[in-house]
Amino acid sequence: FLLTSIALVMAVSGVRSQDTLKIQDALIIAMENNFDIYLAMNDNRLADLSNNPGNAGMLPDLSVTGSRSISVNNTEQRYFDGRERTSPNAKNNTISAGVALGWTLFDGFNMFIQKRKLEELENLSEIQLRAVVENTVAEVIQAYYAIITQEEMVSVYREAMAISAERKRIASAGVRIGSSSELSLLQASVDYNADSSALIQQQKMLQNAKID
Repeated sequence: FLLTSIALVMAVSGVRSQDTLKIQDALIIAMENNFDIYLAMNDNRLADLSNNPGNAGMLPDLSVTGSRSISVNNTEQRYFDGRERTSPNAKNNTISAGVALGWTLFDGFNMFIQKRKLEELENLSEIQLRAVVENTVAEVIQAYYAIITQEEMVSVYREAMAISAERKRIASAGVRIGSSSELSLLQASVDYNADSSALIQQQKMLQNAKID
């Protein structure tokens, strides 16, 4: 479904040829580097490995135990007849092992309930992984086209500023030849400054969109 999501976006995106970063490339980068996707994939893998008959109690339970005991004793014995016997560093090494096999043949259908629970947990992890991927795709697409929208708005404000600059030039020329009043030039200057400020604000919004 990762490849399907990317393919669908590529089919409907209509990416412009002059874009440095194409939307499908942005999606691939997000898929490869998003930590939420990595965590969801690990959870899904864990749920998949846990979903087996053994964890549900359907298989035999084999346990192996082993132990080893080592002791060192220093003994000194004295008999009534005057004899003495000394045993330094007397070692005793004991090894034991055991194997136990148990198999619950029937536990009131609890093993089947546990197996169904493991299957549902695996299905839930797959749904959660899909949700994380789809949300990531949606966020990347939204951010990508937000940049395009902001770029188009910058172009609009540039055109508006160019028109205001031309009006200001015409008003200034009119004042010089006496065909326009100072009020017209002042209004044209105010409009030019307003459009200039709007362009600066829009460029800032575009930069913020690229950062996002």
